[in-house]
Amino acid sequence: MNEVWQHFWGHHKKKLIATIISLIILFFFFGTQITLYLQFLVGNDIIINLKASPEEVTLLQSETKNIQVDLSATANPFCEVLCTGLWKDITSQKTLSQDQFSLRTGSGKQSTFTLPPPDEGEGYALYRYEIKCQGQKALLCHTSEIPTRAATLITVHYILTDEQKKIKDQLQQTLNLQLQDLNQLESTIELIETNLPLWHTLFTPSDLNSKLTQINQAKSDLQIQQRSLEDLNAFWQQQQYTKVQKIIQASTLEQTKTNIQTLWQNVNTTLTQYNLIVQTLNNLQQQLANLNEPISNQTLNDNLNNLITKYNAVATLINTTPSEISITNATPITTTLPQDITDIEKTFTQQRSNEIQENELQLAISAHILCTLSGTCFPSLTPLEIINTTQNINQSCQQKAQFNTTYSLIQKEMTQQAATLNYAQNPALSNNISLYIHNLQQDIKEQYRTDFINLNLPPPSTLEPEQKVAVSFNSTINATPLAIIQLAKTITTCITPNTTLIPIQNLSLSSITIPTLNSLSLPSSLLPTVIPTSNISFTDPQPRCCALHSCTSCCTTNSCSNDNYPILFIHGHAFNKDLSAEYSLNAFNPLQEKLEEQGYINAGAISLYTLKDTTPGIWGLFKTPISLKGSYYYDMYFAQGGYKLVQQKSEHIDTYAVRLKELIDTIKYKTGKTKVIIIAHSMGGLVARDYLSIFGSDSIEKLIMIGTPNQGIVGNIAQYCDIIGEQRECEDMNSNSLFISKLNSQKPAPIPLYTIVGIGCPTTIESQTQDGDGIVLKENAQLEGAKTFFIKGSCDSLQTLHTQLLDIEKYPQVYTNLLQILKE
Repeated sequence: MNEVWQHFWGHHKKKLIATIISLIILFFFFGTQITLYLQFLVGNDIIINLKASPEEVTLLQSETKNIQVDLSATANPFCEVLCTGLWKDITSQKTLSQDQFSLRTGSGKQSTFTLPPPDEGEGYALYRYEIKCQGQKALLCHTSEIPTRAATLITVHYILTDEQKKIKDQLQQTLNLQLQDLNQLESTIELIETNLPLWHTLFTPSDLNSKLTQINQAKSDLQIQQRSLEDLNAFWQQQQYTKVQKIIQASTLEQTKTNIQTLWQNVNTTLTQYNLIVQTLNNLQQQLANLNEPISNQTLNDNLNNLITKYNAVATLINTTPSEISITNATPITTTLPQDITDIEKTFTQQRSNEIQENELQLAISAHILCTLSGTCFPSLTPLEIINTTQNINQSCQQKAQFNTTYSLIQKEMTQQAATLNYAQNPALSNNISLYIHNLQQDIKEQYRTDFINLNLPPPSTLEPEQKVAVSFNSTINATPLAIIQLAKTITTCITPNTTLIPIQNLSLSSITIPTLNSLSLPSSLLPTVIPTSNISFTDPQPRCCALHSCTSCCTTNSCSNDNYPILFIHGHAFNKDLSAEYSLNAFNPLQEKLEEQGYINAGAISLYTLKDTTPGIWGLFKTPISLKGSYYYDMYFAQGGYKLVQQKSEHIDTYAVRLKELIDTIKYKTGKTKVIIIAHSMGGLVARDYLSIFGSDSIEKLIMIGTPNQGIVGNIAQYCDIIGEQRECEDMNSNSLFISKLNSQKPAPIPLYTIVGIGCPTTIESQTQDGDGIVLKENAQLEGAKTFFIKGSCDSLQTLHTQLLDIEKYPQVYTNLLQILKE
């Protein structure tokens, strides 16, 4: 036998070796084909890895910076992956740069983009690098040729240069000055309009019409300036400083200000003249009222009457017909009249005082002599009382007349006594009596003169001393009656002025008080069609955050943390334990892209690196919510000076719930929001519910579960789950597991809960046909306390409805339901 084989080998050696080699090649080829195809069937297609450096950029207005994205792909090593990468401005949604290239497993590529400087202003903007890759079918390349997408978000913080800050500060100062000017102009217009009734009396019809025309023009100009200031305020808040500068340069505010101030000055000048005349007349009226009686000096009386006549003429003119003409005519008179009246008042008052003092002194001297001679004493004033008396001439004359009446009665009595005495036999007696009375007068005058000097007052001329004469009487003669009779020669009466003062015109005028501009509160509705400038404030504008065709003030207060909550997509159970979690996350790409049309920025995927590498709350500055994908399969640890991210899929759901907390905390850190909205597929819903049971609901706004086995999995799905999936996950999801029992024994979380349940795929469980999505039974997907939406589908292909629920092109009702839930 050996000889035959050796003979056969010797003659066919080359053919046998070639045949063996061919068989080995065929075995390797078909084995590889089968292996790669099986890998493809269980979902192993294309994974794209992106890493932007840096993810956050601070950029001066005048500079540019490069952003680099490192790209790599994991796929069938025999597949060529064709990719299209593009840089996108999230604000305008415009593509800024685009290139096409191919990737293979193990090879990488870098894409670099130069960030352009913004036009002006400070704030934040978002850019995104997006990549779409698609495998090309070949002999050894099995691929679905369905494009796989990935994206990474870059946040750019724009700040002003020192020179731009200086220009901004100068503009702000100018704007505040314009606002101040406009506020004063509004107040001036209000003053003018408030006093229009006065203008009707102060101005002639032609002048009034001219001024009314000026007022209307001023109001029209003011409207233009107010609208201009509103535009400036809007552009200022938007940080469009170039436009602000151009509007300021073209402003006509100074001309409007000049026109209104000229109008006000013109009106105010007339009003000031009117008030001055009224004040002058009121003062003169009081002065003239103090000169309310004539004196013995007829010349002074006549001069005073002349001034009263002038005063009455002006007072009547202003009192009855106040107008610009009247004011013009009255002004010269009221300019000179106060001094004339003041001058005569001084002389008139002094003369009247002298007359009153003269009357009082004459009365006092005569009263003292009468008291000495007869013992009848009439009340009189001391020198100090004479100086401070408040009596007028009439009162002093009345008092003097009362004395004269008393004296007349005594004189009459003394005359009767004198008739019984023989004075005629002694002719020298009468002369001696006169000298005696003269001496008494000199004694009394001397006493009063001494009193005045002691008071440091100049003695009146009435008290000028005269020489006394020696007098002797016969002691046997009763000279008293004769002395009292002789006293009549020294007693005088008041000289009543032979004139009457003209009555003073009574004024009913008062000055018009106009408050100063600075003390006025701004008018609330001076011009109803214009927003009051009191609502305008040129404070430092808030940084602008721009995204999705909109720029708004960045959200820098805590109040922003209570709205626009971010969305976190979390995947379900991986049916292939060897697959990367990225495959599961890719299923959410269409949803993220579609939601961006509704205002949710597609921020790609989130990892635990984010917490270490980014600024807290940076995404929360934007008033636009974001959506993120996250996987609880990843864990992170620190080693060799850096953080390492590893995939750990063989854990219980409780462990995944802890990792979910880390993801939620990372998103809260990144966005500054207090809560997130979770959209979970399949087992992801159980992970989210387990998170709620462990950590509570404070960080979750609402939970939306798609195809989640809330009551567990049963039948063949439960029996064969761990063949291709992870054992611990499958054990927890089993409807009979301790995990499911404990989870469903708890009260529903106190937040809105929603379930989207697929139906239309009958499944036989213990000889009974039950409806569901091909993986999860209808009744097992529902949850007490949750609002449920049913999606009718089918399982007529290799893919189940359970997986296809995330295919919103095939099942758009899922997307419609999500939008409805997000708006609730």
